Amino acid sequence: MGRALRELDVQLLSHLPGNAQAKGKIERFFRFLQERLLDHNQAGSLQELQALVDRWVAAYNARHVHRTTGCTPAQRLQPSVTRSLEGNADDIFCLKEERKAAKNHTITLDGVTYTLPGEPRLVAFKVQLHIHPGERIRVWHGGGLVAELPHIDKARLHDAPLTVEQILEDILPATEKRSF
Repeated sequence: MGRALRELDVQLLSHLPGNAQAKGKIERFFRFLQERLLDHNQAGSLQELQALVDRWVAAYNARHVHRTTGCTPAQRLQPSVTRSLEGNADDIFCLKEERKAAKNHTITLDGVTYTLPGEPRLVAFKVQLHIHPGERIRVWHGGGLVAELPHIDKARLHDAPLTVEQILEDILPATEKRSF
């Protein structure tokens, strides 16, 4: 998770256990929410309560002027503060490993050998693997996607014999599946 947060340029702020001052702001917010909203609610269901909280947050963000900043939360959280996600979330929230391509255009991951395409020639080059367990491995080199391969779960191979359908599911993309 730390790697994904760094890639997103997100700084995780944490505190030591038992340090009440460090978590005081969120505790104060919870008390504020409890006293001003939850103690007086008339919600009959969780969905009604969620709608009530959403309306309250929208009103609070639009009207409450902070004593120190002199502006509302809505003014402070203008779009200039946020930015679009750069890249593909699947390539951020995945396992990543680096491998060196062998002379025969293969890489090995968890005891399974994968064959890379002949072009571009990656022999002796390091490639980065974006691993989506049980689904696929995306192979990157020089900032570009080189190949997308099915991820073979070696544990599944040893648990029980595979049917033809299971093998085809691992090897062929959804658009190329055929029945035999």
